[in-house]
Amino acid sequence: MNLLRRAIDRAVDGATILLLLSMVVIVFAQVFFRYVVKDSPPWTEEFSRFNFIWLTFLGAVAVFRRKNHLVIETLVSSLPQQVARILNVLVQMIISALLIGLFVWGLELCRSGMQTWASSMDIPLAVVYLSIPVSAILMLFYELCWMLDFLKDYAEGK
Repeated sequence: MNLLRRAIDRAVDGATILLLLSMVVIVFAQVFFRYVVKDSPPWTEEFSRFNFIWLTFLGAVAVFRRKNHLVIETLVSSLPQQVARILNVLVQMIISALLIGLFVWGLELCRSGMQTWASSMDIPLAVVYLSIPVSAILMLFYELCWMLDFLKDYAEGK
Protein backbone atom coordinates (compact mmCIF):
# COMPACT_ATOMS: atom_id res chain seq x y z
CA MET A 1 0.00 0.00 0.00
CA ASN A 2 2.88 2.37 0.76
CA LEU A 3 4.34 1.78 -2.69
CA LEU A 4 1.03 2.65 -4.32
CA ARG A 5 0.67 5.70 -2.08
CA ARG A 6 4.14 6.97 -3.03
CA ALA A 7 3.43 6.39 -6.73
CA ILE A 8 0.18 8.35 -6.49
CA ASP A 9 1.98 11.08 -4.50
CA ARG A 10 4.54 11.45 -7.28
CA ALA A 11 1.88 11.39 -10.01
CA VAL A 12 -0.22 14.08 -8.31
CA ASP A 13 2.83 16.26 -7.60
CA GLY A 14 4.14 15.81 -11.13
CA ALA A 15 0.78 16.59 -12.71
CA THR A 16 0.37 19.66 -10.51
CA ILE A 17 3.82 20.94 -11.47
CA LEU A 18 3.16 20.33 -15.18
CA LEU A 19 -0.21 22.06 -15.00
CA LEU A 20 1.26 25.08 -13.25
CA LEU A 21 4.20 25.28 -15.64
CA SER A 22 2.00 24.95 -18.72
CA MET A 23 -0.37 27.60 -17.38
CA VAL A 24 2.49 30.06 -16.85
CA VAL A 25 3.81 29.42 -20.36
CA ILE A 26 0.39 29.71 -22.02
CA VAL A 27 -0.60 32.88 -20.14
CA PHE A 28 2.77 34.44 -20.92
CA ALA A 29 2.34 33.49 -24.59
CA GLN A 30 -1.18 34.92 -24.59
CA VAL A 31 0.03 38.25 -23.19
CA PHE A 32 2.94 38.32 -25.66
CA PHE A 33 0.71 37.62 -28.64
CA ARG A 34 -1.99 40.04 -27.51
CA TYR A 35 0.25 43.04 -26.81
CA VAL A 36 3.29 42.48 -29.03
CA VAL A 37 1.98 40.60 -32.06
CA LYS A 38 -1.51 42.15 -31.67
CA ASP A 39 -3.16 38.81 -32.49
CA SER A 40 -3.86 36.41 -29.62
CA PRO A 41 -4.58 32.72 -30.31
CA PRO A 42 -8.25 32.08 -29.48
CA TRP A 43 -7.67 28.90 -27.47
CA THR A 44 -5.19 30.22 -24.88
CA GLU A 45 -7.71 31.80 -22.53
CA GLU A 46 -9.92 28.72 -22.51
CA PHE A 47 -6.92 26.43 -22.07
CA SER A 48 -5.62 28.40 -19.11
CA ARG A 49 -9.08 28.40 -17.50
CA PHE A 50 -9.47 24.63 -17.90
CA ASN A 51 -5.89 24.14 -16.76
CA PHE A 52 -6.61 26.22 -13.65
CA ILE A 53 -9.63 24.05 -12.81
CA TRP A 54 -7.53 20.87 -12.97
CA LEU A 55 -4.76 22.59 -11.01
CA THR A 56 -7.22 23.59 -8.29
CA PHE A 57 -8.63 20.10 -7.84
CA LEU A 58 -5.26 18.33 -7.96
CA GLY A 59 -3.87 20.96 -5.62
CA ALA A 60 -6.71 20.14 -3.25
CA VAL A 61 -5.61 16.49 -3.36
CA ALA A 62 -2.03 17.50 -2.53
CA VAL A 63 -3.20 19.63 0.41
CA PHE A 64 -5.55 16.89 1.59
CA ARG A 65 -2.76 14.31 1.40
CA ARG A 66 -0.51 16.41 3.62
CA LYS A 67 -3.39 17.19 6.00
CA ASN A 68 -2.79 20.90 5.44
CA HIS A 69 -6.46 21.68 5.00
CA LEU A 70 -8.31 23.92 7.41
CA VAL A 71 -8.59 22.23 10.80
CA ILE A 72 -9.89 23.54 14.09
CA GLU A 73 -8.18 21.51 16.80
CA THR A 74 -9.13 23.51 19.89
CA LEU A 75 -12.05 21.26 20.77
CA VAL A 76 -10.29 17.99 19.96
CA SER A 77 -7.16 18.84 21.94
CA SER A 78 -9.21 19.60 25.05
CA LEU A 79 -11.01 16.23 24.98
CA PRO A 80 -9.83 12.99 26.60
CA GLN A 81 -7.78 10.85 24.21
CA GLN A 82 -10.45 8.15 23.77
CA VAL A 83 -13.18 10.70 23.01
CA ALA A 84 -10.85 12.51 20.61
CA ARG A 85 -10.22 9.24 18.75
CA ILE A 86 -13.93 8.59 18.41
CA LEU A 87 -14.51 12.15 17.20
CA ASN A 88 -11.64 11.76 14.72
CA VAL A 89 -13.17 8.57 13.29
CA LEU A 90 -16.56 10.27 13.04
CA VAL A 91 -15.05 13.23 11.19
CA GLN A 92 -13.18 10.89 8.82
CA MET A 93 -16.41 9.02 8.09
CA ILE A 94 -18.22 12.29 7.32
CA ILE A 95 -15.37 13.36 5.03
CA SER A 96 -15.52 9.98 3.26
CA ALA A 97 -19.28 10.32 2.76
CA LEU A 98 -18.85 13.81 1.33
CA LEU A 99 -16.09 12.62 -1.00
CA ILE A 100 -18.27 9.75 -2.23
CA GLY A 101 -21.03 12.28 -2.92
CA LEU A 102 -18.57 14.52 -4.76
CA PHE A 103 -17.41 11.55 -6.83
CA VAL A 104 -20.96 10.55 -7.81
CA TRP A 105 -21.94 14.15 -8.58
CA GLY A 106 -18.74 14.62 -10.61
CA LEU A 107 -19.48 11.52 -12.69
CA GLU A 108 -22.97 12.83 -13.40
CA LEU A 109 -21.51 16.17 -14.42
CA CYS A 110 -19.08 14.35 -16.74
CA ARG A 111 -21.95 12.49 -18.37
CA SER A 112 -23.80 15.73 -19.05
CA GLY A 113 -20.57 17.40 -20.17
CA MET A 114 -20.11 14.87 -22.98
CA GLN A 115 -22.82 16.72 -24.90
CA THR A 116 -21.32 20.19 -24.47
CA TRP A 117 -18.16 21.22 -26.28
CA ALA A 118 -15.66 23.95 -25.46
CA SER A 119 -15.96 26.69 -28.03
CA SER A 120 -12.35 27.33 -29.03
CA MET A 121 -10.60 24.08 -28.06
CA ASP A 122 -13.20 21.71 -29.53
CA ILE A 123 -13.13 19.23 -26.64
CA PRO A 124 -16.06 18.00 -24.56
CA LEU A 125 -16.43 19.79 -21.25
CA ALA A 126 -16.42 16.35 -19.63
CA VAL A 127 -12.61 16.52 -19.91
CA VAL A 128 -12.67 19.52 -17.58
CA TYR A 129 -15.38 18.10 -15.32
CA LEU A 130 -13.39 14.89 -14.95
CA SER A 131 -11.18 16.77 -12.49
CA ILE A 132 -13.96 16.48 -9.90
CA PRO A 133 -14.35 12.68 -9.71
CA VAL A 134 -10.60 12.15 -10.19
CA SER A 135 -9.77 14.39 -7.24
CA ALA A 136 -12.55 12.87 -5.14
CA ILE A 137 -11.33 9.32 -5.74
CA LEU A 138 -7.74 10.32 -4.97
CA MET A 139 -8.81 11.97 -1.71
CA LEU A 140 -10.87 8.87 -0.88
CA PHE A 141 -7.74 6.78 -1.46
CA TYR A 142 -5.81 8.91 1.05
CA GLU A 143 -8.73 8.75 3.46
CA LEU A 144 -8.67 4.94 3.22
CA CYS A 145 -4.91 4.93 3.86
CA TRP A 146 -5.39 7.07 6.97
CA MET A 147 -8.19 4.84 8.22
CA LEU A 148 -6.02 1.75 7.76
CA ASP A 149 -3.11 3.45 9.52
CA PHE A 150 -5.43 4.50 12.35
CA LEU A 151 -6.79 0.96 12.76
CA LYS A 152 -3.26 -0.47 12.68
CA ASP A 153 -2.09 1.99 15.35
CA TYR A 154 -5.20 1.32 17.43
CA ALA A 155 -4.61 -2.45 17.25
CA GLU A 156 -1.01 -1.93 18.35
CA GLY A 157 -2.19 0.21 21.29
CA LYS A 158 -0.75 3.51 20.08
